[in-house]
Amino acid sequence: MPHPTPVQIAYGSVTVVSLTLLLLVAVPNASGPAAFLIAGGALAAGTAVALLVGTRGRAALAPSGPAPATASEPDSSAGPPSAGVRAESARRPAEARDHARV
Repeated sequence: MPHPTPVQIAYGSVTVVSLTLLLLVAVPNASGPAAFLIAGGALAAGTAVALLVGTRGRAALAPSGPAPATASEPDSSAGPPSAGVRAESARRPAEARDHARV
């Protein structure tokens, strides 16, 4: 399991502290169990923020998948150009072929 980055720690910590203070100010007469619920909710929100910051950063750095295939010039030994069109339509899903004929 990878260690959290400093950015994740900072965002999570700021979220926990700010949410806890905001909710305790909003509910000044909070009893003991209510304060624990506020702190627990803030901790859960801080963890979620830290995880979301980490996945968004990794998604930007990671490749999005295999590179798309580039269209190459048709091979002259493959036959007439119409043969390539038929082979192309055979690879498409049936729905796409039906819409193409209309």
